[in-house]
Amino acid sequence: MDAFSNLTVTHEHALGELQDTFRTLYANEGQHQHRLITAIQHLHKYVNHIDELRQSIEFSLQGILTPQVVSKVTLRTTLLGIKSEIQERFPWSQTYTL
Repeated sequence: MDAFSNLTVTHEHALGELQDTFRTLYANEGQHQHRLITAIQHLHKYVNHIDELRQSIEFSLQGILTPQVVSKVTLRTTLLGIKSEIQERFPWSQTYTL
């Protein structure tokens, strides 16, 4: 009878350890999954920035100005300055609005 009692206690202890191990693995799995998702999101943002940089370089090589290369405010200010200077130097020229 003592052998069965000892066997039951041993099995109960082993099952408790197994349950604790599964609980730990399950908790760690969630943390690892969160880390993986965060890493993938950061990688996706990085790839998007690299793609924007590639497009900006291509546009600048082709002479195309876009908000990626030059901000809208800078572009508008520059164009208004050019318009103003053209009107001062050539008052008879046709004016265009921006």
